[in-house]
Amino acid sequence: MYATEKEGDNLEFNVAVISTVTIYLNQTGTNTATAIYPNADNVGTARKFAIIADKSFQINGMNSKTFTNPKTVTLNTWHAEKRNIPTIGKIVVRTTADDTNFKVRWF
Repeated sequence: MYATEKEGDNLEFNVAVISTVTIYLNQTGTNTATAIYPNADNVGTARKFAIIADKSFQINGMNSKTFTNPKTVTLNTWHAEKRNIPTIGKIVVRTTADDTNFKVRWF
């Protein structure tokens, strides 16, 4: 199932210390310091997503791909992507400061 079959969803979370965190849009589970699960009614892959944080961060990979050169996203700036194939099930981010607050929206 694709999240686009429903209305999409939102996710907000905090990363307390500088670390690499994986956001699993396509799975349910128990959140940890390094793994975030939306546990929404419409868990599935996304065709579109947008992410923002109150501090700068890096996108290090998506799905099973680790980027050679991570994408740096500056603080309070939305980063959005749209895909058809492959859809996005997992996003890997790396914080650059402690106490970073994220918001994610996906469809």
